[in-house]
Amino acid sequence: KPTNREERSPIVQAGYYSAEMFAAHTTRLHTFGLVVIGAYCDVLYFWRYDRQGNLQRSGLNFVQDLPRFLVLLLAMQRFREQDWGLHPDIDPKFG
Repeated sequence: KPTNREERSPIVQAGYYSAEMFAAHTTRLHTFGLVVIGAYCDVLYFWRYDRQGNLQRSGLNFVQDLPRFLVLLLAMQRFREQDWGLHPDIDPKFG
């Protein structure tokens, strides 16, 4: 059984980070995770976690499909606090 984070798979480690975010903000509705894996560490997997479970999107090779990767970053840059999973009626400082 792995005892430190270096021995955990990236997917399991991302799940732990998501659980920590839910524990830190009890009103958080969902979180996102980006996991980079692949033979050459060039495939990005987009994960969405909520309190019911998680969803994984298909992998995106950000080297071969750079325009789509840049659009993803541009879209995420424009996220509001609600898009990041914070409750819209609660001040993030208190949540």
